[in-house]
Amino acid sequence: MGKRRLILGLVLATLGVQVGCRTTGVESRSAPEPEPVPVSAETWLELRAGQAARLERLARLTARGSVLIDFADESGERRTERAEHRFWREAPERAAVRLSKAGIGLSMTAWNGNRWWVMDESGDDVVLEVHALDAEGDHTLLAPPLLVAMAGLSDFPETPPVDLVRIGESYRFTVPEPRPDGQPPRATLEITVADPRDGPARVVRRSPGFATIRSTLTRFDSVEGRGRPPGDWASMPGRIEVVRDDDRLVITLDRPLAGGEMSPRLFDLEAQIERSNPTIVRGL
Repeated sequence: MGKRRLILGLVLATLGVQVGCRTTGVESRSAPEPEPVPVSAETWLELRAGQAARLERLARLTARGSVLIDFADESGERRTERAEHRFWREAPERAAVRLSKAGIGLSMTAWNGNRWWVMDESGDDVVLEVHALDAEGDHTLLAPPLLVAMAGLSDFPETPPVDLVRIGESYRFTVPEPRPDGQPPRATLEITVADPRDGPARVVRRSPGFATIRSTLTRFDSVEGRGRPPGDWASMPGRIEVVRDDDRLVITLDRPLAGGEMSPRLFDLEAQIERSNPTIVRGL
């Protein structure tokens, strides 16, 4: 069950992406890294303002696409699974994704306010697991606010990070992990911005006692914004690769739309219980 929870949780908020054609991204790790150069507070204000404007345009997202999961099963054998998804997100604290394969539903994962849940429909029994955002334990690695950050969809703090530097044409800095209701952070996020128009191109999450999670964002292009002219569309990555230990998740999207309509029932736990009628419930 732990492996399935990892996979479904990682899918939830790393789906804020679009297949695109612009190939900006961070430099290859195999190339020698230029010397870091300090960055002024004025430059940070520009980076922060650009991220805020981008997130405002992407506050409502709808899309569909594919998911590839590469992981080791309980016996240690490597496996690769593929699935289709539909995705809905309404910032700042609502999101949902439905996974299916060959038209058969596998799961519905959603986040609303101070809790998130996974409705696993892949077996004979429909299993519902509900989690509080502030709950302790390993599953907190999968909490949606963290995953939103791994997809480059979190706000930048007002104060410039103390380690803010420019490395070549990219910027790199470390910020506290987003936490609900102003709770103390349990981890740090090292963020690399290759092009301020695109937002983060790499995010690394580090926390004592937990596995490091890395996301790499590439294939940037504009997301169509309903009611906005093309020159006012926001940029998003078309591919996100998330790695934790030996598990790897690759997500792409087709036909994304910013500002699209979505049903509030997608984010309503009671409505989802009524729809799926789970036979096993944990954590409710």
